[in-house]
Amino acid sequence: MMERELRKKIHDTALELKEAKTELGRKYENLMKVAKPLVLLVVGYIGLKTALWIIGTLISLAWKYMLLFFAMVGFLLLRRRMASQP
Repeated sequence: MMERELRKKIHDTALELKEAKTELGRKYENLMKVAKPLVLLVVGYIGLKTALWIIGTLISLAWKYMLLFFAMVGFLLLRRRMASQP
């Protein structure tokens, strides 16, 4: 008799847990429908800001060292031309 009651309680508890699991699953799906695009938006914004910062830094450095860059390119082209002549 006591064993039946314990089994019934265990069965009822298992059913309640399954119901709670399905309810939480539905709530999780609804949350993910809203949260996933927001997280992707924030990550994209951070990535865009980082990329713009890197590009700005590279352009700033290129502008700063433009004369040195052109001198190096000229030197390399001259060296290549001299090496190709017999």
